[in-house]
Amino acid sequence: MPLTARGARRRHRAALEAIAQFTEELRRRLGGDGVDGIDGAFALYEHLRTTLDDIPRARVEEVCAEIARLARWLGDALGRLEDLRRVKQVVV
Repeated sequence: MPLTARGARRRHRAALEAIAQFTEELRRRLGGDGVDGIDGAFALYEHLRTTLDDIPRARVEEVCAEIARLARWLGDALGRLEDLRRVKQVVV
């Protein structure tokens, strides 16, 4: 089925609107973090990429695993503190 000029314009307009919405959403989300639009996001990406390229992948994975262990430990500690709070309420 051949694409008419009107149909092509509709598709292009829809694609442009989607890009504009994505760009605005990105600007809104990153703006609160001090990142200025697409250029700022790309600069941040490049900075992170070049920084992380110097760190061996295994080391990044080790640190991620350690962060996950710490998060679990903190969650457990929070649970124990909540248990202690409940015990204190019963005793007092």
